[in-house]
Amino acid sequence: VGSTIGAGVYILIGTVAREQTGPGLIISFLVGGIAAALSAFCYAELACRCPAAGSAYHYSYICIGEG
Repeated sequence: VGSTIGAGVYILIGTVAREQTGPGLIISFLVGGIAAALSAFCYAELACRCPAAGSAYHYSYICIGEG
């Protein structure tokens, strides 16, 4: 990923986060982490209900009852 968009982006984010942000940075990371965890739990529940390999479209197609 670093070679695709350039590693300087990550260095710049770290510098700005160290010098110009306050506790809002930590709060935003916590909110983002909670949102990602909830999304993972929803997808895991969907995968447990429909134990077939495939994409999200395939899972939803089976869970709706058309497969």
